[in-house]
Amino acid sequence: MATWQFILSSDGRNALFPSEASRNAAVRALVRTAAPHLALFCITDSSVHLVIQSNTARAGHVARAVLLGLRPLSQCPLEPAQRRRITDHEHLTWLAQHLLALPIQQRDCHPALWSGSAMLDLLGARSLGPPPLLLPRLLPSLDIGANLASLGLPPGPLEPVSDRQLMLAGPGRLIHGASVALAAHPQLGDRTSPVVAARQAVAQLGQRAGLPTRTLADALSLTTHGVRRLQLSPADPSATAAVRRYLALEDRVIQSALAAS
Repeated sequence: MATWQFILSSDGRNALFPSEASRNAAVRALVRTAAPHLALFCITDSSVHLVIQSNTARAGHVARAVLLGLRPLSQCPLEPAQRRRITDHEHLTWLAQHLLALPIQQRDCHPALWSGSAMLDLLGARSLGPPPLLLPRLLPSLDIGANLASLGLPPGPLEPVSDRQLMLAGPGRLIHGASVALAAHPQLGDRTSPVVAARQAVAQLGQRAGLPTRTLADALSLTTHGVRRLQLSPADPSATAAVRRYLALEDRVIQSALAAS
């Protein structure tokens, strides 16, 4: 079993996935097609980076599956993947730190909140279902929280926000957090499974925070009956925990900006 780096590139003239909605869809497609061989990934404006553990033939099949899955979603052509074998533990450590720091080049949002990065998954601030990324098993000594420093934030693990912090965040931030943490369309306006899961997380976390049902219904464009039905549906602990951790990451960004001002 070997570990490989793949890079899928565009012509560089246009962003591959220019919106939050398109990046969320790309992340879902990437994870769906590359699992269970995926160790790490990062989507930038002009390229997609993958780290895959597999034998030579299977690794090529996985990279082609990712390419075919992403092409219909991208705004410009994607070239066939370039492949490089990762030679040893030091090479993998360097590459992991490099890819986790790549969002520093993005300008659409704070780099720690870049939805194209696997940093969110490794911090527990996004939940895309099993299987998990392989990087913690390949590099058990890698401190993911410490890598936040490369993105301009104080390092350290993320503690999920409390119910009171959820209440203070309000329905707007809760909806945004759920859309990123579950890689759903930001408007939560369709009936795809990620959107349904995000709505359920918002309804259940909003209830825990003490937000009125009518407030949640208005924010989600649902009836109060629809919100109550979501609140009574079986909870997904991994989904609600990811939303709490994403909001904790947002809070760290906000606090860091205030401290620097």
